[in-house]
Amino acid sequence: MRTANPDNICRVKNFLPPDKFLKFKHFFDTQDMYCDQGIKERAMITVTKGCDYGIYEVVEEYLSDVCGVVSQRFGLGVTDFSGTCFRKWYPGEHQPPHSDCEAIIYEQDDLMKCDPFYNFSSIFLEYAAICYLNDDYEGGEIYFPDYDLSIKPEPNELLFFPGTRFYMHGVKEVTSGNRMVVQNFLTTNKLRYLWEKFIQGEESLNFINYSQEEMFTNKVDFNRSNLPYTSPYRLAIYDS
Repeated sequence: MRTANPDNICRVKNFLPPDKFLKFKHFFDTQDMYCDQGIKERAMITVTKGCDYGIYEVVEEYLSDVCGVVSQRFGLGVTDFSGTCFRKWYPGEHQPPHSDCEAIIYEQDDLMKCDPFYNFSSIFLEYAAICYLNDDYEGGEIYFPDYDLSIKPEPNELLFFPGTRFYMHGVKEVTSGNRMVVQNFLTTNKLRYLWEKFIQGEESLNFINYSQEEMFTNKVDFNRSNLPYTSPYRLAIYDS
């Protein structure tokens, strides 16, 4: 029995202050973004601290606001996972239904693959947040087939929802004009910590056994090469 609720597909109109909205629109207008359908490239620019395109401070303020509303709605602290992506959709582009984080890892041709993106990191994507900058295009609606729901948000509307299979979604084909959105994938703080300290770490995974006293007195930033074994039973053995 499903316990998901379509009310968790959240919409916030007039999300950006007018000055930030105009800056985001100007960014699209002044960047050379193209899409080569022949090789299925997506026209996008991802703004991060190391590649800020002169708009990083505005993006950081926007992202803080996005994380705030998502955290408040779902009761979990969230943070950005993959940078803020400015995405332009051209006529002919579409996306089939998929879920963002419940990708199923399976083995094929002796390789581990991950649906729908063949990307292990996708299982960390707890929420998607999309801010729409225009509506002067045809098609391009985001749709949720399980709820028979199709949405074409207004300009400056934020849409966000969980990444589980209960929120499968796709994008209908853009038939004319360009669909311009700002999108983020968000994760919980603890999953971000695991990603940075354990998944991305290059060191081998070792277990370091602390005494119970050391566990309570030393504040340790745990990572792949500095991981305590915390079972009280095992600690009692090692301390004897």
